Amino acid sequence: MTSYAFEVKQCTKCGSQFTISSVRSCNTFGATYYTDGFICGPMFTHQSALLSCPSCREFLWRDELPTIESTTDYDYYRASLRKSMPDALGMGLLIYEDAIKARIWRTEEQERYIRIRLWWLYNSDYYKVRHRPWWLLIRERGEQHNEEFVLSSEQEENLRRLLTLTDSPDPDMLIMRAEIFRELGEFGKCVEVLNKITDDRLQVAVDVIMRLARSGERRVEIVNAGQ
Repeated sequence: MTSYAFEVKQCTKCGSQFTISSVRSCNTFGATYYTDGFICGPMFTHQSALLSCPSCREFLWRDELPTIESTTDYDYYRASLRKSMPDALGMGLLIYEDAIKARIWRTEEQERYIRIRLWWLYNSDYYKVRHRPWWLLIRERGEQHNEEFVLSSEQEENLRRLLTLTDSPDPDMLIMRAEIFRELGEFGKCVEVLNKITDDRLQVAVDVIMRLARSGERRVEIVNAGQ
């Protein structure tokens, strides 16, 4: 079960107030995991750390915004507050691309966060599950699913920058680098990185990505399907 609180936030750019949902609890029961790290499930929610003000359209980091008020989801939908204030703008594909172009990050961690979400949005046509979050259902470009896995120049540029941003011996960074190399078609480098991972927690993902790399498959795939 997923439960939420609803918060009134204040934009640090223009001073306007708006509402945003905040996840109180969720779980991965029945969730599907993908080779690019995306998780999708009926009781799992990706809470966005990046927001866009509905008034001035400026990008804002959730944890840097003052909270004016917080209420439960039950009270929120019963109160007039829901009708009188706009919601934060959703972060769809074009908005993340705009964030990249505007270079809004101040740290590599923030840049990595944005580029991973953009990566997931680019891969979203290949996610084979029912419980997609709303921000993956918004196909702002109207692109058709292509059976052949072909990267656009923007996708390749994003992945190559992520290689730099994940250059770390941390196992979670290594598994991400391996998947990026695989989607770029650099299968030898993918296998080389996978062989460095000794964390048992990631063994299932390592085995799946290794099998895909050895068969020359570049498309994002399921690691384990939700039941």
